[in-house]
Amino acid sequence: MQPETRTEQRNAVGADVRHSLSEKDREAVAAMRKEVAGGLALALLSTVQSEGVAPVAAVVMSPWTDLALTGGRLEDHADDDPLLTKEMLSKTAASYLNGHDPRDPLASPLYGALAGRPPIQLHVGTSEVLLDDTRRYAERARAAGVEAVAHVWEGMTHVFPSSVGTLEAAEKALSLIATFLGEKLGTRTEATGSPA
Repeated sequence: MQPETRTEQRNAVGADVRHSLSEKDREAVAAMRKEVAGGLALALLSTVQSEGVAPVAAVVMSPWTDLALTGGRLEDHADDDPLLTKEMLSKTAASYLNGHDPRDPLASPLYGALAGRPPIQLHVGTSEVLLDDTRRYAERARAAGVEAVAHVWEGMTHVFPSSVGTLEAAEKALSLIATFLGEKLGTRTEATGSPA
């Protein structure tokens, strides 16, 4: 069930995060989301951190971080993306925002104050119009002192890591994610590949 407004959606995800934590393990939580939910997860970090929840890490796949749609990739490489178009994203943003400012950091985490965020790992393909959303967010996060690594995968499309069992790159990306989260959560895993 999808909430009708951006506030309800953000509050619902935040409630899920808070509900899943007991007082003794509030710091041992990691956020992992994809696409629209990836942007929501990044925006949610500021909300839960202000409430005393301290995620140890975040992983996002193809996050939509700029609902103002200012990324050059939307125009310059529109033909590369077989799944998303600027027109599609524009209509989705208008519906989601319902007249709200697209540069509000709670809608578009690219515009937020990113200092103090936990380590973040991002995955995106070169064949998607949201490539700039990932790159720019990672650059701004690093400039704010955040440990943020964007893995850019040549020729991959939107949310490709979900195609595990089909794409070799998906297997490698998930291995990197497992290693990253294992390190941050204090467990041990091994990566079998690296980004293209």
